[in-house]
Amino acid sequence: MQLERGLMQLERGLMQLERGLMQLERGLMQLERGLMQLERGLMQLEKAYPIEITKLAEYVDNKEDTLIQTVGRHQHNINSTMLQTARRI
Repeated sequence: MQLERGLMQLERGLMQLERGLMQLERGLMQLERGLMQLERGLMQLEKAYPIEITKLAEYVDNKEDTLIQTVGRHQHNINSTMLQTARRI
């Protein structure tokens, strides 16, 4: 009698373990799909980034805004100063 009850409990435990493993497998599959979507998104960002930076640089270069021109000249002066200093060292 006790042996029978023990075997039934063991069987229930194994069934629960099997259900848990199936849920884990489904979770891992969902995680894999999520990672694949993330990878595709990152690849799209990598493609778009240089294009957007180029557009921004062209916009700044062609903009007639006084502030943007002043900042551009200042950056050019800083770069020139850094190059001259580096040449002297």
